[in-house]
Amino acid sequence: MKLLFIHGAGGGGEEWIYQTEYFKDSVAISLPGHYQGEPASSIEGYVDWLRGYTRRQRYRDFILAGHSMGGAIALLYGLRYPSQTRGLILIGTGARLRVLPALLAQLEAMANDEGA
Repeated sequence: MKLLFIHGAGGGGEEWIYQTEYFKDSVAISLPGHYQGEPASSIEGYVDWLRGYTRRQRYRDFILAGHSMGGAIALLYGLRYPSQTRGLILIGTGARLRVLPALLAQLEAMANDEGA
């Protein structure tokens, strides 16, 4: 059975290096837009991407481990596709993720500076 690690919003698959070294039949996924490609605009969009990824890899039964946003993706994936998902490992996450307004304002300002 495969163990799939899903990172949070600010990272990539390399965050799980120690886990993938320890769990030999595991994969750390880098979501689109983290650090390559177009990011999805929603958790649902990442779930759709993950569904395509698991189908292309021909993974049938697997456990999803997700941190923060990755946990929200894992949770929704498990709800949508319970017959595929054998388990969930949820780390620092929830069905609703709150972000400090000051952090959102800072990220918006950084994005506006890049576009100038």
